[in-house]
Amino acid sequence: MADTNKEKEMHDAVDVKGPAEEPAKMRKTIGLVNSITIIIGSMIGSGIFVSPTGIAENVRSFGASIVIWIGCGLFSMLGAYCYAELGTMIHRSGGDYAYHLEAFGPFMGFLRLWIEVMVARPATMAVIGMTFAKYILQPVFPDCEQSETVLRRIEELRDPFYGSNWNPGDIAKAFYSGLFAYAGWNYLNCMIEEMSNPRRDLPIAIIFSCLCVTIVYTLANVAYLTVVSLSEMLTTPAVAVTFANRIYGPMWWIMPLFVAFSTFGGVNGSMLTASRVFFVASRENQMPQMVSFLHVDRLTPIPAVIFTCVVSLAYLLVTDIYALITYLGFVQWFAIGLTVAIVLIFRVTRRNTPRPVRVLVHYTVPMHV
Repeated sequence: MADTNKEKEMHDAVDVKGPAEEPAKMRKTIGLVNSITIIIGSMIGSGIFVSPTGIAENVRSFGASIVIWIGCGLFSMLGAYCYAELGTMIHRSGGDYAYHLEAFGPFMGFLRLWIEVMVARPATMAVIGMTFAKYILQPVFPDCEQSETVLRRIEELRDPFYGSNWNPGDIAKAFYSGLFAYAGWNYLNCMIEEMSNPRRDLPIAIIFSCLCVTIVYTLANVAYLTVVSLSEMLTTPAVAVTFANRIYGPMWWIMPLFVAFSTFGGVNGSMLTASRVFFVASRENQMPQMVSFLHVDRLTPIPAVIFTCVVSLAYLLVTDIYALITYLGFVQWFAIGLTVAIVLIFRVTRRNTPRPVRVLVHYTVPMHV
């Protein structure tokens, strides 16, 4: 009888223990409004303050500059639409890395991961940091006669395409500068697992954010080029400060302050999403396991954030901000082109998978070009 009671107690002890605890996961707290703010906050960082000079240097006219800005916006929207199809099909955080892992296997996923680790994210944050430094350290410009300056600029805009440079190589460089300003449209895909309803919210957030940013950037550049001549834009390291000095006079110092806030927001968005990529890679055993650790209370990947910050600091050794943008643009958009190709690959290999968003095939052509 005693043995029977003892066996019963042991059986009860096993039942009480129950199933093993699941590993900690990040919370699904991102709704539609948060999704939109993450994308817009990531896109509007340093690009609108540094890219106008890079574009003007290559195309040499007001009209061509505006065409490049609008073209980059439309280009980003096409890419965003392709990413919306992938994001609503594959509910995994990690963005491009997760899609390469699903389509090509661990080796290609690993290569895409280290492009992100060693080039794309740290170089982007380094450019944002250098832009912050340029604006904060920009000396006071001499006062100018505001009304006469504006009138001269309007006079010059009668023939907006005069002197345009349509050399294909220079146009490509101008596009790299413009597309850097739009970087961030695909960042939300890195946080799919934290979205409460990705099938509904992802496509709406991506397209709405890209449209808003395209309008804001185009209007901002019309304002810049109405007040600051192309020759001045090519010689000033901080075009927004020159613009503010002409328009606001003694209150010009407000602009560097706003730029600082904007760059901090851009770094925040890039750091937020980059850390998720590295977290997912560590979870897949393609980065050190420590990077996948989560904070006990907040359930955020603190080690991944610290790792991203450390790698980004190395790129501050590069002094030419526009050379860094060009190198970054080539590598980043080559990788994005491969990701867009996955849309076509999945049309063959996963033709029966539900697609809440379905991209027209010819939308992928400009991305590959």
